[in-house]
Amino acid sequence: MHVIDDIPVRNRMQPSWLNDYVVNSCEHDGKRIVYSTEHEALFTNIYQEQEPHTYRYAKDKIQWIQAMEVETQTLEINETWDIVDLPIGHRPIGCKWMYKIKRKPDGSVDKYKARLVANGFNQVEGINYFDSFSPVAKTVTMRVVLALAAAKC
Repeated sequence: MHVIDDIPVRNRMQPSWLNDYVVNSCEHDGKRIVYSTEHEALFTNIYQEQEPHTYRYAKDKIQWIQAMEVETQTLEINETWDIVDLPIGHRPIGCKWMYKIKRKPDGSVDKYKARLVANGFNQVEGINYFDSFSPVAKTVTMRVVLALAAAKC
């Protein structure tokens, strides 16, 4: 242990089995962390543009409007839903736009991604609980499919 400004600071050492790997590109300089130039550039790039949390903020940016149009077109091409009349006494399941900025390894923007997600937490079991479907494969099923594919190669 060493002392900085009358406060004892514990010396931190990396485990010896990690010496052959680059684990962290920052250094501890007393009480503050010193990041490499590449990390500082990445942080600056990330903080310049933030992902909107609601449609109200996304509707003003052309990138997010284009991303929402691409998502809507994809849903229509895949015939994800059918437009039907709402039965009397029923409420529709709501939806929400989710926004994500996909980045390249250097931190620059690769693309703007928008997803339309259903508010499934509003469903009631026995009424509309089984009306939506999300394709999910079990791990065992995927292992069998991959094993069969590998056996045929």
